[in-house]
Order: sequence, then structure tokens, then C-alpha cells
Amino acid sequence: MNVGFTGTREGMTDAQKLTFRVAIIEPVEDPGKLDFHYGCCVGADTDAARIVYHRGYRRIVGHPPNCDVNLSETALGFNTENHDPLPYLARNKRIVDACDVLVACPKGPEEQRSGTWSTVRYARKQKKRIIIIWPDGRMAQENDS
Repeated sequence: MNVGFTGTREGMTDAQKLTFRVAIIEPVEDPGKLDFHYGCCVGADTDAARIVYHRGYRRIVGHPPNCDVNLSETALGFNTENHDPLPYLARNKRIVDACDVLVACPKGPEEQRSGTWSTVRYARKQKKRIIIIWPDGRMAQENDS
């Protein structure tokens, strides 16, 4: 199974980190069989990559944007594979296309000019399973079939 991730450059709240770790990452029986796809940026991407790295996923696959302003050198150090940089929206679609489930950690309600929410909207169109972890740690699931 491939897990994709999207989140804000502000980073995850403590509640989001806890839920991501306890409800999504730790329950996996054999993390060595899973791939994690994410965008290599500062903030939530780095938070998530750090958690996944310490859990021992088979591959951590970086999908960097073609603008290095928000790249996290720390996050890039966790990767076992990096894709060529793409513009943000194309990069986000690549993450969704590569995953079976998308985990999203937004900073708040859905908004139009948000890369995180744009990624979620594309995942909805692709009928991917989506897990949204809200800033207070609550989870919502979509397309869970």
C-alpha cells in the first residue's frame, strides 16, 4: 500500500502529530511493505516524514516542487527516492496518483487557494481514500470502501 501526504507549511499541530502517529502510522503491522509519498516542504511534510522515517517504512518517496523556497533539507534527508521537481499543482497530483490513501493535515476548513485542499479535491476526483486530520486531532474519512 502507498500512503500519500499533504499538509501546510505552518506544520502540524501537536494534536495532528499525535493522531497521525498513533492512529495512522503505528497500527501498521508491517511498515517495511509500505511506501510514503510526500512533497518535501517545510512544515507538515517534514513533521510527517520524520514520524514515518522512525517507523521504518520501506520507501519514503519525495516529490519536491520546482521552487526550492519551501524545500526542507531535513525532509530530503529521509528519502530513499526523489522524483524530479514539478510545479506545485502537478507535484501534488503526482503524489495522489502514486498513493492508495491520502492523509491530509490542513490548517482549517476547506479553502480555494490552498495547496493542501487542492490536493484533497484532486484525490476526491480520483476516488482515492482520504483521511483528514483536523488541527484538533479529530479524523474524518472519505471514500472508505
